[in-house]
Amino acid sequence: MSHATKIILTFGALVNLAIWAWVYHPHGAPDWNNGSVAGVSFSPYERGQDPENGDAVHEETIRRDLELLSNLTRRVRTYSVLGGLHHIPADAMARGLSVTAGAWISTDFNRNGNEISSLINLANKHLNIDRLLVGNEALLREDVSTDTLISAIATVRKKTRKPVSTAEPWHVWLANPALADSVDFIGVQLLPYWEGVPVKEAVPYLMARLAQVQAAYPDKPIVLTEIGWPSAGRAIGGARANRTNQALFLREFLTVAAAKNLDYFLIEAFDQPWKISFEGMAGGYWGLFDVDRQEKFPWTGPIRERDDWWMWALFAIGFSAILGLLYAQMRPTLRLPGALLLVGITQTIGSALIWALIPMGSLYLSSLELAVWGLLFVAAVFLVAGVLVDLFEATDLMWTGPLRRKFAAPILSNGVRDAPKVSIHVPICNEPPALVRRTLAALANLDYPNYEVIVLDNNTYDDALWAPVEIQCQTLGRRFRFFRYPKLSGYKGGALNRALEHSATDTEIIGVIDSDYVVKRDWLKSLVPFFTEAEIGFVQAPQDYRDSRENPFKRFCFWEYAGFFRIGMVRRNEKNAIIQHGTMTLIRRHALDMVGGWSDWCITEDAELGLRLAHDGWKSAYVAESYGQGVTPDCLGAYKGQRFRWAYGAMQILKRRWRWLFAGRNTKLTRSQRFQYLAGWFPWISDAAGLFFTTAAIAWTVALIAFPKTTELPPAAFLAPSLAAFLFRQWRLFKLYGHADACPARDRAKAALAGLALSHTVAKAVIAGLVTSSRPFKRTPKYQKAPRLLRGLMMAAEEAAILLCLTGAAAGFVVTNGLWHVDAMLWLAILTVLALPYAATIILGAINGLPLRAKRTAQLRGGTPAIPAYPPGERRRKRRP
Repeated sequence: MSHATKIILTFGALVNLAIWAWVYHPHGAPDWNNGSVAGVSFSPYERGQDPENGDAVHEETIRRDLELLSNLTRRVRTYSVLGGLHHIPADAMARGLSVTAGAWISTDFNRNGNEISSLINLANKHLNIDRLLVGNEALLREDVSTDTLISAIATVRKKTRKPVSTAEPWHVWLANPALADSVDFIGVQLLPYWEGVPVKEAVPYLMARLAQVQAAYPDKPIVLTEIGWPSAGRAIGGARANRTNQALFLREFLTVAAAKNLDYFLIEAFDQPWKISFEGMAGGYWGLFDVDRQEKFPWTGPIRERDDWWMWALFAIGFSAILGLLYAQMRPTLRLPGALLLVGITQTIGSALIWALIPMGSLYLSSLELAVWGLLFVAAVFLVAGVLVDLFEATDLMWTGPLRRKFAAPILSNGVRDAPKVSIHVPICNEPPALVRRTLAALANLDYPNYEVIVLDNNTYDDALWAPVEIQCQTLGRRFRFFRYPKLSGYKGGALNRALEHSATDTEIIGVIDSDYVVKRDWLKSLVPFFTEAEIGFVQAPQDYRDSRENPFKRFCFWEYAGFFRIGMVRRNEKNAIIQHGTMTLIRRHALDMVGGWSDWCITEDAELGLRLAHDGWKSAYVAESYGQGVTPDCLGAYKGQRFRWAYGAMQILKRRWRWLFAGRNTKLTRSQRFQYLAGWFPWISDAAGLFFTTAAIAWTVALIAFPKTTELPPAAFLAPSLAAFLFRQWRLFKLYGHADACPARDRAKAALAGLALSHTVAKAVIAGLVTSSRPFKRTPKYQKAPRLLRGLMMAAEEAAILLCLTGAAAGFVVTNGLWHVDAMLWLAILTVLALPYAATIILGAINGLPLRAKRTAQLRGGTPAIPAYPPGERRRKRRP
């Protein structure tokens, strides 16, 4: 590791520490030195208790809590006199506390009668009950009518001879003068948070509302029966619920209240998590003390959101530094831009994970909520792993110096006269004869003296398809042999094993090409010499395509394929961990025999064979130069089907070979090789996780629409990193394509769109591959009739249905919840990002329905066309060394 890299890693850690210090910087607020407050509302329920379920309060709890509150206030307000709360007046009197007692009024008229009778009895029994409240926001909830409430108030006044009122928000009092006439004092609730007022404007706002009520009822005393601010909860308008804002609001209010001699009760003594179920998250966090009776903020001095922020910051920075150091030590040639990117991403990842973890210990989460949060955290870890894989790929290719494992074709020691025998296998199934004839014509033209071609037709029932190919083989001479198996099991691997049986006994190298590939004359001459190195098990040339300019759809496909064959494979080659392809591959016959031939249980027999060869210690060579070109799928359905097969086969391999890849047991695979294989499949597994996330996002949004007041948005600690990861991956794609492929910006966008369009298909394939054992092999159709626009769109019907659900959910969310705070905007952005792959599939389907640019018949002419590996008119940019 260079000194510059060490400096950058240290600097990044210090910058991250500074960011943490800024996020949790101290806030100033008026000190409250009085040491006491006029009154607090008091509900003594503990963690896990819920009066809605009939849980009663223990008198021991009441005594303990009142003892604590006696150091803060001389008055408490209650909401009910049932469920053990009738003990409060006596226990309060023992500690010199007066009580404003309340009866809970709801839609349950029998309970209302019990509340009122118990309130009357307690008021007549205890002298320290100085005022009575009949109901709390009963009119706001529309639980009873105004006349019913007025009648109940009159009954209590008549039987107690004590001041009686009810507690309602300011606007309910202004709208009900008859109610005001019936009470002895106005019990007004002023909670600016619920009205979306920013904390800095909250105290002036409540004073203005209080003045309105005073002006409406100048002859009535006013008691602020609830005044406060929550320490957690969703943002409402400009109101943010957090510990700092709670302290700022209360300390400022108390200063004003003392100056104006206001009569008030702070809501509330202790956090009450049971309220979350019907008030939303904020309902559980109004306490001056948390549910464990710990004070939440200081009354004097600066205020921080977390006093232990430095400990969490050190965890985040330490974790990030370990990630950066491990990678930098493995890449001693890491250049400055790569080091800067490494530090930026790893430090961001560490902080994001810790910020997502912190609330799990500071919020009141039910078992279900804790499980959901845990799943979200696991998803975040999964997301981080994907970002790290992308980061390492980008830095490896762009900022760790020149490639170290370059292959220059050696020259055969005795010239081509002693060239090893190559048996080229061409498995075909229901292929157009004209397509295969062109492939065979190119093979007949190879500049190599010692080879044979075995064409093995399997499972083709139409004589018109296989018979012309047989005739072509006979015409081309003794090098070409044709075999037909009307019924053959074992996927493509089964066919290749049959071809292996028919190979000449002196064969040293097996070549495999697909039926649509037109190879260059120097394919064998250039690549066979690599086998002079005894440890080489197979040599791979990239898949390439000659029809990228036939129509726009094929150009999208062409550049999407290029990302794997010209970027991913080049990187894997550095670690001797390339994925073997089913075409343009050469395999040492001895190595193939040693590992048991082709697997007939796997739908991607090529990749599985490459893994087994590496497992046995054979090396591979990837030559990033095109030696043959095939044709891309004609329609979106075929394109999706091909990718489904690739992803499904990868999961088959993962299930069968997981001990090699994860545990490293009984294998010669190196750690780097195992990492490369797993990292190569990780994006596909991420797509499957994305499908589950999309389903959950739709369900969550439906809940937000149906229950907007009680359903909380997913935490921003999870949403923001998800968006950042998506943007990083798109940036990475554009950078890598520009670096490795000299790809124009417009074609990079096409590659990105085509890749997104396959996400849903890959997700289904991964899930199917993990839960099922086999799927029928489906060849990728070639030379089909191009679809019309409607057919192209119908191939994206499933994606269109999901897109419709996402769009409807997003629209419903905006209408019912609005976009009045950052969390809501983040959620809408998440829904938009989730919709992009499905929209991309529809767009690609529409593009697939556009008219062809050129006649397909022009491609059916014999001979190998002079088409470069890159589309015409594009050349590699010259780069500085």
